[in-house]
Amino acid sequence: MSDWHVDQPLAQAYAAGTLAVPLAASLEAHVAGCGRCQATVGAAAPQARLGAVWTELVNRVDEPRAGWLERGLRRAGLAEGDARLAVSAPALRGAWLLSVAFLLTFAVLAAQAPRVGPDLFLLLAPVLPVLGVGLAYGPWVDPTYETTLAAPYSSVRLIVLRTGTVLVFTAGLAIVAGALLPGQGTAVVWLLPSAALVAVTLALSAWVAPLAAALATSGVWLFGIYSLWLNNNSLDTVFTPAAQGLAFALLAVAVLSAVLAQRAHAYDLRRFM
Repeated sequence: MSDWHVDQPLAQAYAAGTLAVPLAASLEAHVAGCGRCQATVGAAAPQARLGAVWTELVNRVDEPRAGWLERGLRRAGLAEGDARLAVSAPALRGAWLLSVAFLLTFAVLAAQAPRVGPDLFLLLAPVLPVLGVGLAYGPWVDPTYETTLAAPYSSVRLIVLRTGTVLVFTAGLAIVAGALLPGQGTAVVWLLPSAALVAVTLALSAWVAPLAAALATSGVWLFGIYSLWLNNNSLDTVFTPAAQGLAFALLAVAVLSAVLAQRAHAYDLRRFM
């Protein structure tokens, strides 16, 4: 091994970035295997700069890579922190979205039986966004729940971010699936009842855990619609103009209740701990 070592002036020139590229490369090759020269060069480097570089390195190593959904939300104008909070919703995990896609695919395939297929879709489609909202946040489903509580972040903002993101994907899948079913209007006729159910779930979430609210709302819908189908062998009466008007009224009442609950500061995620 060579007895040559980096002296102080050379170390200072390297730290200042004034060395020629070949000499700097030679110095780096030597320093990689020489503890004495590592100490010399380290002492010559500005400590503030070393600290900043190390902090950035640790942050880059520890920071999880942004997925395609998070990158898409950032490009859409969402701040980095908001995008990360939105995509961390359990309902946006691959398993949940695959389950939704599977159920909708099953409903589309069942449409080969012209009477049962569309009715099965209209039974399931409105509750899928509701269950997605129930899985968007809450102590039972969210692994980041306690971290979110400790952060100086608005509970209402978190609810809106995650609910909106979940609805875009879940309802979007249902709309695409509905478009593949026979019959005009099947793709969209369920949207207003689904919006009413989502609004009721959000309103109830001011007092009970979101998942419990979603399960209760979905259970009432499934029981009522299935009972109606057993009696009439059809769901046509559920989606008449009069029924749609009733769904709109329910939506308006639920939205008003949610707004009043927000103004009363009822949406406090700590109440579920």
